[in-house]
Amino acid sequence: MTTYAGARPSDPSTSHEAAAVVANSHLEQDVYQFLLEHRGRYMTVIEIAQGMGMHPWSISPRMLPLWRKGLLLDPIKKAGLNSAGKIRNLQAWQVK
Repeated sequence: MTTYAGARPSDPSTSHEAAAVVANSHLEQDVYQFLLEHRGRYMTVIEIAQGMGMHPWSISPRMLPLWRKGLLLDPIKKAGLNSAGKIRNLQAWQVK
């Protein structure tokens, strides 16, 4: 079974160390990689799911494990449309 890290060869060693921690699921790795590609931007689960072409219910369970591993900053509240199309304060995530 081949796994992949979420760090490019040009990334600093801290990125490689963080990527090595992500080993549980391919989807968790995919979410982490997506957030790395959007570094510096807080994104809601809905935005992540839309960007990845997936359903938010597939993404949501991956966020807390990534945060517990120290790969994500503490979430912030961000105004956005929820799944019902209503404006709400949603949690938004960003990689460290």
